[in-house]
Order: sequence, then C-alpha cells, then structure tokens
Amino acid sequence: MRVATVLFGNDRKKLAFASVKFDEWTDFERLLTDSERRVAGGFASEKRRTEFFAGRVAARLALTELHGSESVTILNNDAGVPVVSNEKLAVSISHSEDIAVALAFESDFSFGIDIQIIRAKSVKALKRLVTEKFVPDDAMHLTVAWAIKEALSKCLKTGFTIPYEEFLLADFIKNRNLFECTFVKYPQYIGRAVLWKNYAIAIVGNKEYMADMEIENLLASF
Repeated sequence: MRVATVLFGNDRKKLAFASVKFDEWTDFERLLTDSERRVAGGFASEKRRTEFFAGRVAARLALTELHGSESVTILNNDAGVPVVSNEKLAVSISHSEDIAVALAFESDFSFGIDIQIIRAKSVKALKRLVTEKFVPDDAMHLTVAWAIKEALSKCLKTGFTIPYEEFLLADFIKNRNLFECTFVKYPQYIGRAVLWKNYAIAIVGNKEYMADMEIENLLASF
C-alpha cells in the first residue's frame, strides 16, 4: 500500500495517488459498501472480483489522502467510469496483474491513470492499437503508449466508447525514465508515464495543471 500527493495549479489543489498490491490485503470486501459488494457479486471470476475490490480500496486510500476519511460509494456509470457518491470528489482507477492504482481529485478537474504490465507476447496486439509510426514497436514503448491512451480515455470519462482514432498521439518523447505525449484531437491534455519494474504507469491531465506537477515524484512512492 502506498499513498502520496502533489499540488497543482495556482490554488495549489491536491492530486492524491494510491496503490495496492493484491497480496497486501486479505479482506478487501469488508472495506466496501453494500452496493459495491452487490456489483462485485455479479462477476463470474474470483480474479475479476479481486480486481474490483482492490481498485476500490486504492480509490478510498487516495480519497482519504485528498479529503480525509469519509464513507463513500464508488460505482461505475454506463460508460464504465467510476463515480463517487460525494459529487465534489472524483477518482480514476486502474489495475494490472496484481496491482491496483488510483487517483483522487476534486470533481472540477479531470485526470486519468492507467497501469499496464509489459509483456513481449503483447506486441502483436499492441501494434493494432498503437499505430503511430514514431512509437518504437517493442513491448516497452508500445505498452507505455497504450497506457497513455488508456489514461486519456479515463481523463475524458468516455472509456473506449468513442473511436480509437480519437486517442491518436501527436508525439512521443522519452527523457530517461519519463515519457511524455500530447494528443492530436485533444491538445489541451498531456500524458506522462514512468516505468516501474515491468509496469508502465501513465497519468493524463490538462496541460495547465500538469506543467508544474512532478509526476515522477508522485509515482516514486509506488
């Protein structure tokens, strides 16, 4: 379990981050509300239930870091976007393999997070999703680019209910362990990603708020 915050904007608002490894908790379910348990009960596999539980726990940890302890329910809307019962708060959630991550922020703002494990066997599938010629076609670079696109879909609160073409990258810049992208259709947003072990972790937000935000430091707690 890890939590951290960074400040952004002239008003120095908080963006809170949390991560949870599945094996760190033995009883995710007890931390959820009845409504969330009912949703989880509808999943066919134990793996999917654990992912749901861990994602909600990560979101609660981030919300507590942002706003203090409060009883909330986090349920997905029709587009698959997690919505907090306190309308003044918002979260973005992702999970991959045995890790869940989440961001929490005031609902006046919009951010998206994504985590993806890097696997050589995923290259063929990723090439169909990441078509930009300037992205190197190895597993690591393709996974980073895909994580950034996923994070954009969460920032937009659309998921992939809109065409993939909407998520085209305008560039793909690497500076040591930090990757940075802008977007063809959404120039107001910027994506940043870092590598951690065999994972790519990406955050997308408005350029204005990401400009002075040290994403590497936020994710260093991971």
